[in-house]
Amino acid sequence: MIQYIDEIKKIKKCCTCQKWFPFFLFRKLKTVKSGLHSQCISCLRKYHTEWMKKEWKNNPEFREKRLTWLRENKELVRKYTRNRNRRLRLEILQKYGGIPPKCKCCDEKIYEFLAVDHINNDGYKERKSDKSFGRGGTAMYLSLKRRGFPKGYQILCHNCNLAKGFYGECPHVKINN
Repeated sequence: MIQYIDEIKKIKKCCTCQKWFPFFLFRKLKTVKSGLHSQCISCLRKYHTEWMKKEWKNNPEFREKRLTWLRENKELVRKYTRNRNRRLRLEILQKYGGIPPKCKCCDEKIYEFLAVDHINNDGYKERKSDKSFGRGGTAMYLSLKRRGFPKGYQILCHNCNLAKGFYGECPHVKINN
């Protein structure tokens, strides 16, 4: 018999990509014995995205139902989008600034004060060359995540980031030297 779940290690094999993942990377599903979906989250998303594109293109009734629902539930959609964007921002801050994320210069840890900084001060060039980067914010976070969290970025608080941009270096650097 093929084993798809290892209860001791708390891992499960995805039926689509055939890779082993921790339980938290599977959606919960009450209708099956294991309580977990058979596909990992990323395979399930790919399948769902393809299905949505096909339905959107080929089924005008589906498209109209979907648009009506979105119009009627604007506040719910707004709340979901806001929460998704916050989770994405926190993920980026943790990847580049550690857990909990903090400013590389002054160790500021308040989430709202932190920003992504281009180490080589080439943010302007990157925004001009990579249109998916947008002007910053969520578009930038999505671009960083899609590209696999490339090097060349760090987390600074807004004060240190602005000082670095205006004066070439943060005053904390002068004080600490």
